[in-house]
Amino acid sequence: MLLYFTSLNFNSFSNYQDCSIKVIFKHSGVILMYLILNIYISTGDVLGIDYEQIKKDNIHLSESQFSEKHQKYSDLSKSLASKFEKYEMTLEEKILYRIERELKIFNDISRKIFNSNSGISSYSNDSFSSSTSNLATELYNTYTDILNKKTVTLYTLNIEFILIYIVILSFILITLIMKNNSKYGGDNFIQDKNGKWVYECPLYKLNFVMNIIEFFYVIYTLVKVKKVRNYVFIFKSLKNIGYSIIILVTLGPLSNVNIIFIYFVNLFFFFFLFY
Repeated sequence: MLLYFTSLNFNSFSNYQDCSIKVIFKHSGVILMYLILNIYISTGDVLGIDYEQIKKDNIHLSESQFSEKHQKYSDLSKSLASKFEKYEMTLEEKILYRIERELKIFNDISRKIFNSNSGISSYSNDSFSSSTSNLATELYNTYTDILNKKTVTLYTLNIEFILIYIVILSFILITLIMKNNSKYGGDNFIQDKNGKWVYECPLYKLNFVMNIIEFFYVIYTLVKVKKVRNYVFIFKSLKNIGYSIIILVTLGPLSNVNIIFIYFVNLFFFFFLFY
C-alpha cells in the first residue's frame, strides 16, 4: 500500500524519470498486495477443511458403516465392544476418519491391528488399552506427517509467489531501461488544449499490459477466495476478502481501463461470489 500511494506523488511528469518512478511504485505495490493476499488465501486453502464436506462425510458415516466395521470384532467381548464403540463414535474420530480415508491410511492401520489380534479369542482391559494407545500413537504420527507435508506445501507456494514477484518486477525494470535507451527516453513534450507544453509519459502500453496482468491476478484471487469461503480452521478475515476484491477492482488499478467493462466485470464477480 505504501508503494502504491507513493506513486500518487508523481502524477505530473516533467521528464522520463518521473514517469518511470510512478510506474515502478504503482505496479510493484499493486502486485505485492495481490501476492500477500494470495499467500494469506493459500494458507487457508492448504490448512483449512471444507465444512460442507465434513457434514457430508458425517452423514455417510452412518450406523451401517460402523456396524460393518464392528463385524470384524465379533469375537470381542460385549464390554470391549461397548468401549471401542464409544471411542469411535466421537465427532473428533469422524473427522479423523474422513482425513484418513482420503489418504488411505486409516484402513491400513485398522487392518494391521485386526490381523495382529485375529487369533485371540478374548482380550483384557489392559490389552484393549494397549491397542487403542497404539492406534492413537500411529494416528498422531500420521497427522504429524500430514502437517509436515502441508508446511512444505506452504513453503513451496511462498517461494513461488516470491519468484513471480521478482519476474514481474524484472520485466518492468527491463522495459523501462529499453524505453529509456530508445527515442522515447528523450524529450516527449506535447501541447495541451490550453496551449501549454506538458510531458507525455511514453509508458502507456506498459501500464496497459500491467493492468491486464493485475486483472487476471484478481480473477485468480477471487476463485481462490470462493473456494475457501466455506472452510473451517482458516483466518476469519478471509471471508471478507471477496468484498474487498470487488472494491479493489472498482477503485483500484483497473479503474482506468474501461468503466463500462469494469461495471460488467463487477456484476459478474458479484454473482460468481455470492450465488
